[in-house]
Amino acid sequence: MVDQPVMPVSEPPNLKSQEIRTYLPPTEQEAKWMFDYYMLLLEIKAQLSGGQVNKGNNGYFVDNSTYPFMNELGVQETMALVQAFVHKISAITNYDDDRIYDTCLKIALYLDDFYYVNMEKFELSIEKYGLVKSIVMQNLEANLRKSLDHRSMDVLGQTEKTVTQRVEAPKKFGIF
Repeated sequence: MVDQPVMPVSEPPNLKSQEIRTYLPPTEQEAKWMFDYYMLLLEIKAQLSGGQVNKGNNGYFVDNSTYPFMNELGVQETMALVQAFVHKISAITNYDDDRIYDTCLKIALYLDDFYYVNMEKFELSIEKYGLVKSIVMQNLEANLRKSLDHRSMDVLGQTEKTVTQRVEAPKKFGIF
């Protein structure tokens, strides 16, 4: 049997000059933020109401300090629609770009009809219609993009903590 020559493994010549990037998994707080939809829904509601989210003694609340885009009924109906698409299940599924685009297109077309039919009922002006639709669609698309190529599952996998325990059999004392 003839020994094969072993090729020496060397570092690329410019490795030291290149910046080495390391990926740090998100902290537990960052992972909770990614999957906490309460604040996201409050932010959408505040944007539609023309206000902002503030923290009070009893938690977070929406402060309607400016003129809203539509009346309270319109905000409630829109939030019911948004809650159908903003949830943890959509974030942990595996979507590709085409599916996200198709879903967003269907929702956008539905919103066109929904707001056109209810424009007077919601006190939604033509000028503000485009802004309202943009607010809703940007948040929905951002939520769906969490599931692009299982990205959110990767985040979950990087934040899980593995606990191992070594168990030793008790030592037997006696004759045997």
